[in-house]
Amino acid sequence: MNYRHIILFAALAAAIPFAPLEAEDKISPDYTMEIEDQGRLEQFYRMNGPYEVKSQVLSKGREEYGGYTYTLWYPAGLGRYRSWPLPLVICLNGTGGSAENDEPLYEHLASWGFLVLGNSDPQTGPVWSGEYGIRQMLLLNGTKGSFLYGKVDTKHIGIIGYSQGGAGAWHALDRDHGSAYTAMATVSAVTKSISRRLKLDNWLYDTGKAKIPVLMVSGNGILDRDFISPLKEMNENFDAMTRAPYAAMGRRKHTDHLDIQRDADAYLTAFFCWQLKGDLRGQEIFTGPHAELKENRGWEQVRIKE
Repeated sequence: MNYRHIILFAALAAAIPFAPLEAEDKISPDYTMEIEDQGRLEQFYRMNGPYEVKSQVLSKGREEYGGYTYTLWYPAGLGRYRSWPLPLVICLNGTGGSAENDEPLYEHLASWGFLVLGNSDPQTGPVWSGEYGIRQMLLLNGTKGSFLYGKVDTKHIGIIGYSQGGAGAWHALDRDHGSAYTAMATVSAVTKSISRRLKLDNWLYDTGKAKIPVLMVSGNGILDRDFISPLKEMNENFDAMTRAPYAAMGRRKHTDHLDIQRDADAYLTAFFCWQLKGDLRGQEIFTGPHAELKENRGWEQVRIKE
């Protein structure tokens, strides 16, 4: 455990729920070159996609949207692509996090042909920032003269949450636009033991409500393994997803909480390419007797329900 892990562990154990805890590191712009992947398709989706990416602030400091900053990453030349409307992915931060920290991840996902919305909310567990975000996107999509008019594929919307944002992703299903989501991924989502230890009932969630495909990933390092996403509780959450049409879970080896976002990014990208764009190459990772996720030596504790 390095000093960053020690600091994070001590801060969380102190149970100061609303302090700006640094549970999220700033992602390096060169992260795709720093990771060794074991899977053939994992390596493929680690690369950037075919599109150049731009970003634009949708709103900043507006009271009706919680006062947060909402930033959209999208393929450059949005209006010229025949492939539009494009699928949308709403992203939720971990504790103390911000889209600014994760910009390289959002650029990577957008380069594969997605609209990717992040925000500056450091406490995404209650998921109001996620609800405000999708509300803005759908409003702009239906507003003539907007640069997003008609550009959002409203039938293919995903949500991804990291750490307490994983709880937020589950809570998003209960908000006004919960029925708009068609796929979900969580990354080292907080589980019930840490939520109860920190007396944060608004982090508790019920995976049995899922009626959409779900991917849950985590690391096997000490923070995820023993504190934030224990395997026993991940398995319980997986077992509860009896109504989900598809579910998968896995833990990346030699990876802990502060690195799992970037290390799992290739498979997260592939999952949304499959679920939101019908990408058959991405599907090979997650389905069939020889699903790459199952056979990848860099992952363990993999379970798949098709």
